[in-house]
Amino acid sequence: METEQKEMMCKYKKIICKIFGEQIRVIGESSAIGPMGQFQIRFFYEPTKIYVTLDADRGAFTFDLKDEAKDWNTLYRIKKFDNCMTEKCLENAAVSSLCINRRMISCTKSRMERTAG
Repeated sequence: METEQKEMMCKYKKIICKIFGEQIRVIGESSAIGPMGQFQIRFFYEPTKIYVTLDADRGAFTFDLKDEAKDWNTLYRIKKFDNCMTEKCLENAAVSSLCINRRMISCTKSRMERTAG
């Protein structure tokens, strides 16, 4: 059973890396799968300097987004999504998270342009 869960964890890492591209890197993960299938994978997305944490527990998952100042939010509070632990749901949530991160980049750029001009 644990081998199957580790394979699933590896598959989820690949999905997130595929969606975010080369600008995201894995910075940590659970060393063991919990008795109820709990695990956590932590990523760092370079363009926005946002830490993205995939937290899985009992067939559901969350995405936590935290900046370098330790301000954080969950993706679900920003945008509602189906958080069942399936590949399709994870892909949809990862795409939403990437879109939010990209909006953060464009907001930061436009704010910098306004203050520079």
